[in-house]
Amino acid sequence: MFELTYDTRHRTILTYTTFKIIGLVLLGISQVSLALYAALFTSVIPADEIKSSESAFDIFGLIISVISGEMSGETQVVSSYKSLIFMWPEIKRVFAYGKVVPIFLLIGLFSNLVQERKSIKRTILKYAIFTVAFYLAELIGYYFFLFPMIEALGESYALDATTIALAEVGVNSLMHIFANFNIFIDLLLCSLFFFFVIYTPKKGFFSRHKKFFRSLVSIPILYLVISIIFTFLGKDKIEIPLPIMALFSSRGIYAHLFFYVMTIYYKFRRIIYNKNPNNNGLDFKHYLKTQSSKLDFALIMGLVMLVICLFERMFNDLTVAKVYNFSLFSLGRGIHLYSFVFLLLFFNFAKRPRFKVFNVLYVIYYLALAFLLAALYAVVIDYAMAVLKVISNAIEGLGA
Repeated sequence: MFELTYDTRHRTILTYTTFKIIGLVLLGISQVSLALYAALFTSVIPADEIKSSESAFDIFGLIISVISGEMSGETQVVSSYKSLIFMWPEIKRVFAYGKVVPIFLLIGLFSNLVQERKSIKRTILKYAIFTVAFYLAELIGYYFFLFPMIEALGESYALDATTIALAEVGVNSLMHIFANFNIFIDLLLCSLFFFFVIYTPKKGFFSRHKKFFRSLVSIPILYLVISIIFTFLGKDKIEIPLPIMALFSSRGIYAHLFFYVMTIYYKFRRIIYNKNPNNNGLDFKHYLKTQSSKLDFALIMGLVMLVICLFERMFNDLTVAKVYNFSLFSLGRGIHLYSFVFLLLFFNFAKRPRFKVFNVLYVIYYLALAFLLAALYAVVIDYAMAVLKVISNAIEGLGA
């Protein structure tokens, strides 16, 4: 038996709780920044001023000038809206950091699955239930609350039927863009991938046909590929019904790739270690008890994420250069992960979280964030209805 004669002093002290907290904070900042930006439009030009023909003319003239790429005129309305439009790149940059949240959640999922390998089936069942529940809640909210709310608001603001129809078309288009935000689909897919790669059936049909069992890993992979393809087609190629769009994954292919690579490395790291000539003959079980084993895994995670970031940067540059719009394939978004690669050097995927009280704080945080966003967007909706009232009056004036 060989004993360890040297071990690293580097400590991997972070649990997935740290990544979850960072992810939630980034999610809050990104969502609130966008909502505040939208709400600023309501303060720059009060709804009462929009009712005047001069202000309305300036606003619609500005929209036309933005579309045509020319921004001319320095009335108070145009000048105020110019300032907001020039702020958009910064707001967009802050909002984009919220897109790293899925990979933090998948890091947490990976850590949890490793620590609770005996309850993988229960984890899969949990996420399957959450996926279906979220999907049904999304459809109910869309068909039984959102459209009826638009009609009710239209009637309360005395909008004409044409304007209400235009509003419904606009909301329908937005819903097709943001419909597939069910994060539980991604958690379920990754849980299934981990299950088919790591789990070994002990009895039943699959215990006698292990190769067939392993081949089922193609199910979550094909689901992800189909989601990417049809999400791309649904952008501007074909019209896909909302109930179908809501079933697709759109959390970013880079997050899934990271999870897949780490799962495969976890599966074969014993073989990789035993074939390493620099292990000094140390038994793998003893190696797992060392700090070096934790650091090695953290270094691999950091390296994998860095490689993904490099490819994502390339896809983003090609998109910006208008070579091709890779963002349609959920690519070009992982570049924001650069800022967090170093954290993986301190991450211990096998370390259990100490402060379970955070589970309660997560719920409070979600509720507070939801309340704040609802309040901000309520202001935005009221303002939008005032603008639609101007359009409605214009349409009625043309009819007269």
